[in-house]
Parts: sequence; C-alpha cells; structure tokens
Amino acid sequence: MLPAAPGLTEEDRERIYAGAADTSYDADRHVGCRWSAQTPEETRLLSVGFERVVSYDRTAMGDDDKARQVYVRLLTDARLPFPGPAATPGAPATPGAAPASSPAAPPASPPASPPPAPTGAPPASGSPAPGSGAPTPSPSPSELGSRVLEGLGAEAFIEDKLGAAGASAAQSRTVRVVFRTANVIVTVEYSVQPAVPGAVPSGTETQDKARQLAQALVERFSD
Repeated sequence: MLPAAPGLTEEDRERIYAGAADTSYDADRHVGCRWSAQTPEETRLLSVGFERVVSYDRTAMGDDDKARQVYVRLLTDARLPFPGPAATPGAPATPGAAPASSPAAPPASPPASPPPAPTGAPPASGSPAPGSGAPTPSPSPSELGSRVLEGLGAEAFIEDKLGAAGASAAQSRTVRVVFRTANVIVTVEYSVQPAVPGAVPSGTETQDKARQLAQALVERFSD
C-alpha cells in the first residue's frame, strides 16, 4: 500500500513505515495513525482510526446501540442508502399481489381483442420496435463506486471519491472503508495521487487494498 521510493536509507524507511500518531485527547476512546509514501510516479496516503463508542446512559442505550447510531450517521454523511428492514412476515410474495386483508376485487372484464395488424406489416420480432419506449440495457459501470459492504464486521460501507481533474494536475482517488464491530468503529482511508497529469488511479485496485487491510483488522478483533 505504501511503496517506498528507491534509494532510501534504512532509517528513512523505518521513519516512513512508523507513521505518525493522530492527536487524541482521550486515548482510551480514540486512537489513530497515518502514513505517507512518495515515489516519482505517485504519492500515497494511509490513515487508520479506531473509535470506542461509550453510552453515558446505559439505561437508555447500550454501547453497541450507541456505536450503531454513530455508524448510521457516518453512512448518512456518505450519502449511501441505509439497509432497510427485513420483509414483514405474511407480506405478499409477488409484486402487485393484494394483501390478505384487502377486499376481493371485482372480476376483470375480458380484454378487448387487439386490432388486426395492417396489411404488409412486418412480422413481430424479439427486438422492441423503435419508439416503443422499452428500456435498453445500460453498460456495466467500469468503477465499483461507493456502496454498503457485506461480510466485514457487523456492518460496513466503502466510499470512493475522485478529485477534480485539471489540466496540470492528476486526479487523486480517496477510498474510505468504515466498519463497526461491537462498540468499536474503524475507519481506513487510502489516497493515491499520481504525479502525471491526466492519470487516474484504478478504483478496483485502490478499493481492494483498502478492503484487504480492513479485513485484516476485523480478523485481529476476532483473535
């Protein structure tokens, strides 16, 4: 994630990989560290933060519930959809089906016969006719984008942002992975800034590296 530039001394490498601790006025509640590595091709920034959420009113809300409340606020700030509740038991299984409590609908009138096709009309085919309004399949996106993640802690999401493009500056990409496990919220933020104007960091590669680190941290919580 942080390749060191060639020619660095061992002392410089140790300094880069040691990182710098975040300023914290309550190390029992919040700690973090950040790193920076620069090569002729790009600059990479990494930060990891841990927040232990504590509820000051245990009678109203436990620590885990308070942490989930904080997580939901972060999810909302990232403008990602909140996972909805599970389907209500007894709900209709098929779209458009009437609820069981609804009164029976009157029998529908038999459909009118379609008008005869005009003479010389071409035979029907599987393709929609021009102007029929049928949706055309959109191409699959080349980037994964921001989204809610499954299988990472109790709940997690990933936020992917590209910096503004410029004529003399390359686009930076910042990926942030936030996950919650019990009453601890972990944030992994990884940024790549190419040195060559017009270059765009790969979203798939940047996301994969951030997710792998987040997954390794989740496993450490399980130890």
